[in-house]
Order: sequence, then C-alpha cells, then structure tokens
Amino acid sequence: MPPAAREDKDGSLGWLARLYMASTNFKLLDVNSQKTRRSVIEACLEEPLEPGSALKMLHVPVIHSGAAHLRTIRDRKAEFKAAANAA
Repeated sequence: MPPAAREDKDGSLGWLARLYMASTNFKLLDVNSQKTRRSVIEACLEEPLEPGSALKMLHVPVIHSGAAHLRTIRDRKAEFKAAANAA
C-alpha cells in the first residue's frame, strides 16, 4: 500500500517510514533494494498491535514505540527469514 494511502499520522511509525523512504539514503539504494525494503517495511507496519486489533504498527507513536514492538514484529515474521536477509 503506498504510504500516502495509509492512515498514519505525523509522529507515528508510519510517518517515520515515509520519511525514511523519502530520504536520500533510501533513494541511493538500487531500485530492486528499494522495492524489497519498502515491501518489508510496509508489511511490518501493517501488522496489528495484537491479534484482531484494528490498530496497526503504523499507528504507534514513535515516542511510545520500543523494543517490545520490534520483538512482536520479529516473532511474527520469524518464518520469513529471506526478508531479513534481503532488507
């Protein structure tokens, strides 16, 4: 889903991802790396905060995000080891 179509707000993890994908560092990656990284990031942001929740990781305010959120995503994506290697 394109970042503009998401319902993230300034200061959220979704907002932070949009900033990163608009950054020079991201744009310096080759096109395939950009596509892969964008796909991995967006898949992580679409994860619900907890099973069945309408709130997603992209809604979490950066100031309230932390290791617990990252561990949740890591654990849910553990079966997709190729994504970790590609990003």
